[in-house]
Amino acid sequence: MEGDSGAGPAQEEPRPIRAGMKCNITHEIYIDGQLAFRMGESVFVDDIVPNEANPTYKYVVMSKELTFRKFQLSDMDLIPAEQPLEYKPKKPARVWPFIKRHKIMLPCVVVGATVIIVGVILFASYGFKWKPQFLQESGDIFTGLSVGGGNAMALGNDNASRYLYNKSSSGWITVHKSELPLTDIATADNSHTWVTGRNGTIYFWDGVNLTKQFDTAGLYALARDSDVLSAVSATDKDHAWAVGTFLGNSEDYQTTQGVVYSYDGQSWKLLVALGPYTQLVAVAGVDSSHVWAASKYGDIFFYDGANWVLQSRTQVPITSICATDKDHAWAVSAGNDKLSGRVLSFKNGQWGQAMEANMVSFMDVSATSPTNVWAVGTDIENLNAMGKSNDQPKYLAMTKTKAIWRYEAGEWKNIEGPPGSERVPAVAAEGTGSAWVCSGPRIFYGAKGI
Repeated sequence: MEGDSGAGPAQEEPRPIRAGMKCNITHEIYIDGQLAFRMGESVFVDDIVPNEANPTYKYVVMSKELTFRKFQLSDMDLIPAEQPLEYKPKKPARVWPFIKRHKIMLPCVVVGATVIIVGVILFASYGFKWKPQFLQESGDIFTGLSVGGGNAMALGNDNASRYLYNKSSSGWITVHKSELPLTDIATADNSHTWVTGRNGTIYFWDGVNLTKQFDTAGLYALARDSDVLSAVSATDKDHAWAVGTFLGNSEDYQTTQGVVYSYDGQSWKLLVALGPYTQLVAVAGVDSSHVWAASKYGDIFFYDGANWVLQSRTQVPITSICATDKDHAWAVSAGNDKLSGRVLSFKNGQWGQAMEANMVSFMDVSATSPTNVWAVGTDIENLNAMGKSNDQPKYLAMTKTKAIWRYEAGEWKNIEGPPGSERVPAVAAEGTGSAWVCSGPRIFYGAKGI
C-alpha cells in the first residue's frame, strides 16, 4: 500500500539550507573509517560550495570529532534545525579536542606548568635581600664589623662607653664594655679576635674573655710616648697587623710617624716606622710577605717580608683597605660635596681607580674573593637632606641610598640597602656573595634567598 486514500494534513516543504544555518545530522557519518559526525548532532553550515565531482555535496560543515576538519555534506545528511540560528563562522578553540585525542599530553602539560610556576616563584624569592639581625635599643651606634672562621664580631659606641659584641648561637650579645675608645676589630676565628684602642692598646678576645695583649705606652722611652692605633687586620691565629701614628713630641707635627705592629702568634712587635706625614689609618695582610698599609693622605705602602716600599701615591683620603690574596687588594676613600668617593684596586701589580661615586664618602671595604667585594660609606646627599629635616629617628628615614656598592659580574653596582642605610660605617663580606653591614643601632645580614 503506497499511501492513504484520505486527505491528510498538508506537508510543509523543508526550509532551504543556507550558509550560517544551524542543522542537525540525520545519520552517523564515517569518513576514511573514522566517525566524523554523530546522528542528531547540531552543526552550522559555514559555506555552500558545490563539489565538482559530486555537486550534491555542497554544504561545508566542520567536524568536531576529527579535530575540526571541514567536509562537504549533502541534503541527505542535513536537516534544518527547528530554531534556525544565523551566526558568523569563526574558528573555535581546539584545545580540549586536541587534549582529548592526545590524553598522554595532559599530565605532561600540568607537570610542565607546575615546574615553570614553581621556578618563577623560587627565582623571585632568590633575589638579594637584607635581613635585620640585631637592634641595640640602648642607643649604641655600631662602628665596626669583622667576620672570620665562622665568627662575627662588632664594635658599638654610645659616646660614653665602647662595646664589643659577638654573634652567638642565641644571637648577638654584649661581651665587653670599655671606657676607652676602641677603633677597629679583626677576627680570624671564634677564639682569635683583636681590637685596637686609640690609646695605643691592643686587646685580644679568646671567645670568653677580652684581655689587654699589648700596650705601646712607654715603648720608646720618650717624654711624650704614646701611639694612636687606627686599624687592625688578621688572617689566622698567628698573623695579625695593627697600624696607627706615633705621637712622640706630637707638638711638632713633622715628627709624627706612621707605625706598623705585627703579631707572630706569640707577641707583638714594631715592624716599621714609616717617617713623617705617614699617619696610617688602614692595614690589610694576606700572609707574612704581603701586607698593605695606607695613610690618611693617600699613600699606600707594601711589605714583601723584608722591605717596605711606597707602592702608590693616590692623593685621595683613604679610609680603609682589604686584600684577598697577593694579587688582589682594594682601598676606598672619603668624599664630600666637591670630591667623589673612590674605590681603588690592586691588580696586575699596580693600583688604579676601579670606581668613582659622586656624593658618597666611603668608610669601609671588605672582600672574600675578587668577585665578592663590598664598599660602604655615607650618602652625602641624603645626609645633607636629613640635616635640614625634623624626621626622627634618622636611621629609619631613608630606604634607598647610595651608601652600599658591590662588585659583581665584572662591574660595580649601587645596590639598595636596608632601611636607614644612608650611613654605613662598616661591612664584612662573607662567603661568595653575602655580607654583614651596620647602620646606626642596627646590624643587617644580606644574601640571596633569605
